[in-house]
Amino acid sequence: MITTTPQPRTAADLPAGADPYKDWTDSMGDELNASSKIAYRTLWDAWCWWLGENGQTWSTATAATIQQFLGGPAPERAGRRKALSATHMSSYTRQRYWRILRGVYHRAVASGKLANNPTLDVPDEKRPSISEVDRLSQVLEPAVFKRLRKAKTLSTIIKVKNENDWWHVRDRAMLAVLVDTGITTSELIALRGVDLRRADNKPLSLQQVAHPESNSQTLLLEVMLSDQLVGRQLEISQPMAELVLMWVCARAALFAKRSGRPPGGDAGQHQPDWLEPLFVARRAAAPKPGVEPQALPPMDPTSVYYAVSQALKRLRKSAGSAQPAAGGPHVAQGPAVIRNSVIRLWLDTLEVSEVVARAGLKRMESLRLKAE
Repeated sequence: MITTTPQPRTAADLPAGADPYKDWTDSMGDELNASSKIAYRTLWDAWCWWLGENGQTWSTATAATIQQFLGGPAPERAGRRKALSATHMSSYTRQRYWRILRGVYHRAVASGKLANNPTLDVPDEKRPSISEVDRLSQVLEPAVFKRLRKAKTLSTIIKVKNENDWWHVRDRAMLAVLVDTGITTSELIALRGVDLRRADNKPLSLQQVAHPESNSQTLLLEVMLSDQLVGRQLEISQPMAELVLMWVCARAALFAKRSGRPPGGDAGQHQPDWLEPLFVARRAAAPKPGVEPQALPPMDPTSVYYAVSQALKRLRKSAGSAQPAAGGPHVAQGPAVIRNSVIRLWLDTLEVSEVVARAGLKRMESLRLKAE
């Protein structure tokens, strides 16, 4: 009776020191962050699992094997969500697999583990690329986006001149929300104070609002269902949460000053200021006869765009990045380019189904990063 030795299918099945994926990530150094390494590991294991199902291992794969794999649906196995399509991968998923395979096999050849890199044998016209539809996106320059994602950067580029300068406190918080959650302008404008929650999903406490600098937790943001997008709950990281709470504190004082009423208690009590817009316009619209003016009037798309574009201009200037040239190609400056950049980051580190959910999209086909 002839017996065969089962072939390794994931990193857990490999003997010590024989993990080509780890060899590649180690060789990449700081070019791959921790979350990307974890996300890409899931994809590499899915590739090895698929090979095992087809009687091969990573070291026996050929160019034809790679083409067959990339031409089909994303593998479904433990640790991965159900594939969104039963017939094919999205262009972004193919591109991510291609990057991993190209990198791992290149490293394997360089380290002497393999004699040939099968990705080099895939014809140029068969190599994955992002579709023209997907290329409609405009995203921030990598260096600019990296800096924008830091709370310290927001505090640096948006100066608060004095204690009465509440709108710059607002702008810091607004950028923090946009860059951590990727919500749209309309969703931002629709937010109310009550939509902010503690990390345990309970209403904000008075302690958090009164002492934002002592907050060491993330925040949750409830985004309401709309005609275009799905409602969802998103997380605001701790450094950005501090900026948001600083605004909540300033907003409470502004409400008390404008309305003559003290701000409400915990958000769960639905006091008047918690039911008002989270982000407030500097100037209210012209009052209508017989209608009492709002103490906290909502922002409009133009004011949101202006605040974001000014912040991006200051950021590019502080980073020494080139400003868009007059008469040159249009470069997105408003909140849409931040949403695009956040979605692109998610696509690089998360499953497509998770990106669709976080972005509030109703179907995968809507996952197109559009120019602003």
